[in-house]
Amino acid sequence: MRTIAILWLCTLSATLVLVGACKKETPTEKQPPATTGKATTGEKLPSTVVNVTLSTAELDGKAVDTIANVERGTRVVIPKALVGAIDAKRAKGCVVRADHRASQLWVASVLEGIGTSASGGDVFLDTSRGVVRVSVAKATGRALAVLIDGDVKARLRWEEPVGEVSADPPSVEVPRNNEREDKAVELPGLSEKMAEAWKAHAAGAKHVLLRVGYSQEFRTFATVVREADEARRSLGESFTIVVASPADADTPVAPAPKDSGPDSKPHDAGAAALTKKAFELSEPKVISGELGPEAIQRSILKAYRGFEVCELTARKRDPDFEAEATITVSIPAAGGTTREVEVTTRPTGKDRFGGCLTRAMRRVTFPASDGLTKSEVTVRVRRPDGSTSSP
Repeated sequence: MRTIAILWLCTLSATLVLVGACKKETPTEKQPPATTGKATTGEKLPSTVVNVTLSTAELDGKAVDTIANVERGTRVVIPKALVGAIDAKRAKGCVVRADHRASQLWVASVLEGIGTSASGGDVFLDTSRGVVRVSVAKATGRALAVLIDGDVKARLRWEEPVGEVSADPPSVEVPRNNEREDKAVELPGLSEKMAEAWKAHAAGAKHVLLRVGYSQEFRTFATVVREADEARRSLGESFTIVVASPADADTPVAPAPKDSGPDSKPHDAGAAALTKKAFELSEPKVISGELGPEAIQRSILKAYRGFEVCELTARKRDPDFEAEATITVSIPAAGGTTREVEVTTRPTGKDRFGGCLTRAMRRVTFPASDGLTKSEVTVRVRRPDGSTSSP
C-alpha cells in the first residue's frame, strides 16, 4: 500500500507540473515575433526600439510621447517629445514596432518624427513577419502610390508629379482577404501587381509611396509594407519605399490657429480645411433626416483628400479648369458608406469631374443616426489664382 501511495503521489505531482507548464506556455493573446536582428535586406538592425501602442510611443520600454500630442483635431504634428528623446540618446537608427490596432496616422507620425530627428538615422518597420527599411524623405517626380481604401482593398496609381494623379495608366485595385489567426491582413497579389506596374510604367521613377489612411489600423498598413518590400526585392531593389507624411494622408491639415489675444474667437479647423483659394467644399446642408451637419462635415473632412484629387486630376487636363457641382447623398441610419450619391455639375459636360466626386463621396464613412438622412454639398473649383471666367 505504501508503494502504491508513493506512486500515486508521484503521478499527481507530474500531472500538476505539466498543467502548470501548459498554462505558462499558452499566451492569452498572440504577439508578433521578436525582431531577428536583420532587416529583409540583410542589414543589421539598430539596437534602439520604438514601440507604438494605441496611445503612446515608448523608447526602449519607456513611454516618452502620446497620441494626444500628435492629433489635435485635424492638425497633424510630429511627436516632438519622442524626437527629443531620440536626439538625447544619440540613436543611430530605430526599429519601430506597433500594436496591430494602432492607427496608421499615429504610426506614420512616429516614423516621420524619427526620420526627421537630428540623429534618428535609418528607420526600420517591424511588420511582424519581417523588418523592412522605409524612408520618410519626401518623394518627388513620378511615383507609384499605394492607397489603403477603407481597410478593404489597396489601390495602385501613378502620380506625376507626386500629389497629382496620372490618368494613364489607370489605377489598379487589390481586395483583401480575411485576416489571419495572427491578426495579419492579406492582400494577395499586391506585390505582383506592384512589380508589373513598375516594370511597365516606371519611366525613371524612384519611389513607391505608401499613403496612410486617416483612421485605419496599422495591421493593414503593415501588410502593404511587406508587399511593397517583396516587389522591391523581386525587382532587384529598384525603388525606395517611402511612407507619406501624415500631413498628406486622406485627411486635410488645417492651418495653425492664429492667436490674436485672450479674446480671440476659437479656431475653426474644419472650416479652414474645407476651403482654399481655388477649391471650396461648402458646409453640408441637411435636406431631411436625423444626422446633423456637423457630424456630416466631420466625416467628409476625414476623406477630404479624395475630393481634392478630383480637382488635381481635372487641373492636369485643363490648367484653367472651372466647375461647380452639387452632391446629394442619402446616408442610411446604420451609417457607414453609401452608394446613394447624385452629382450635378455646372456647366454641363464635366462628367469626368462629376464621376470623380461621386467616387469620393462613396468612400466617406458616416456615423449612425436614428434614421435616413439626405444631405447636399456644393463643390466650387476656380482658376488657380482664385478667379472665375464668369462676369
